[in-house]
Amino acid sequence: MRSRKTIKEIAAITGFSTATVDRVINGRDGVKDNTRKTILLAARELSYKNVAVRLPDDASGRVIKTAVIIPETDNELINKLSATISAKATGEPYLVVEEFRYKNLDSQDLVNVLTKISELGFDAIGLVGVDDPKVAHLINRIIRNGVKVITLLSVISSITPLTHIGINDNAAGRTAGLLMMKAKPDPAGTVVVFTGSTQYQGHLQREIGFRGILRESGINVRVAESFETREDRSHTTEVALGQLKSDKEITGIYVIGSGAAEIVDACDSIALSPRPVIVCHDMTESVMHKLFAGKVDYIIHQDLFVEATNFINVISNIYWGKEPLTGSLPVRINIVTTENIYSSDY
Repeated sequence: MRSRKTIKEIAAITGFSTATVDRVINGRDGVKDNTRKTILLAARELSYKNVAVRLPDDASGRVIKTAVIIPETDNELINKLSATISAKATGEPYLVVEEFRYKNLDSQDLVNVLTKISELGFDAIGLVGVDDPKVAHLINRIIRNGVKVITLLSVISSITPLTHIGINDNAAGRTAGLLMMKAKPDPAGTVVVFTGSTQYQGHLQREIGFRGILRESGINVRVAESFETREDRSHTTEVALGQLKSDKEITGIYVIGSGAAEIVDACDSIALSPRPVIVCHDMTESVMHKLFAGKVDYIIHQDLFVEATNFINVISNIYWGKEPLTGSLPVRINIVTTENIYSSDY
């Protein structure tokens, strides 16, 4: 029998009776799955070790303890993805998800967070990570120790995760190049690329794809160097204003990471005329308003609900001993215009 003191503590935290807590802690039936999960989460928070889990059918009788690691960032899509994963996890009684954050674009802080997680006994990790040798070295060690690592949104070099969940970023960049050509920016001007950070492999791959297809097409347009926004709203505004003021011949803008709304506002503030063609990523609330206002031409979008569902699905497959990608949905590259915008919930 478990400690009555601990059972009373869990009952006080969750609002359930000590009898219900006792049934869950000792692995007995007769408790709803959502109730069982709430109690198990509280038990985890109290570091109450080795609690029993009872699920129907042939469940293995354990909880998959999962860490989701994301940066402290202004990127709306990253923040929404983590929140969506946590929301979907609440319906899975065998899954405990805890979010961890590291300082934006700080590889050493990511190493610190990964080190902490590796000491806490997590079974799986979902990671939106920067690409850095120190990070890759530690992740490989964590993988060798049996932890399942799933990269989210951006791949990391020199590691072999269980799987990656996200779009094909090179193809997304090439798609952006096709859309830029379709919009026909003035060839006498310049196309400028604003990227979130080259520390994200996904952003690098998008830029490679974008520049590659424009070069292959032979289109008569000059693509200038890229400028990093660092996934920070205030820095994005500063960088955009500086570049737009120094180059009055900008006729096209490709926004690889977040910050499209701030870049549009910068264009408005200096009254660029004619308005440059703008192709960006991720149909967030702020960018959607710019699209409706006719200030963004195309949005290349990845469905975070599909990505969150796939993540939960992979963890579920781990639990049930299935192939990790069984039942996963394709993460498609969606092209959004004012004519086919489909939801404000991105």
